Amino acid sequence: MSKQALMRHRDNHLTPNLALLTRAEVAAGNARTVYDQLAENVERLELIYEATRQSRNAHLAILSLREKRGQLELMAKINGELRETPAVAVNIVQSPEFAEALGIVLEELRSHPALRERIGHRMRVLEGRTTS
Repeated sequence: MSKQALMRHRDNHLTPNLALLTRAEVAAGNARTVYDQLAENVERLELIYEATRQSRNAHLAILSLREKRGQLELMAKINGELRETPAVAVNIVQSPEFAEALGIVLEELRSHPALRERIGHRMRVLEGRTTS
């Protein structure tokens, strides 16, 4: 989340009293970031997990691990370690439509052999099969 997005959220959603409280905490040196609070939660959840594991309460141990996972995920998002938008790579060269379009271009270039050779050479360079 960008700093600008957080500022817009603050400006659009924080009540004036809450904003004053936040400023007062910063001035008093008591302000904690959301990340700091999440880190504290993770520490507490680790203690809960250890206690429930030692008491052999599997259900509560699993619940504490699930909650810890959620806290860690949110921390990773805040730090930018975890992207919410997947990176997708599309290789159009291997698509049937591209092969068909390339075939049409090459067919039309039959009557222009020099141009066909120059374009073919440049395509091979792009594919890495030859050097310029």
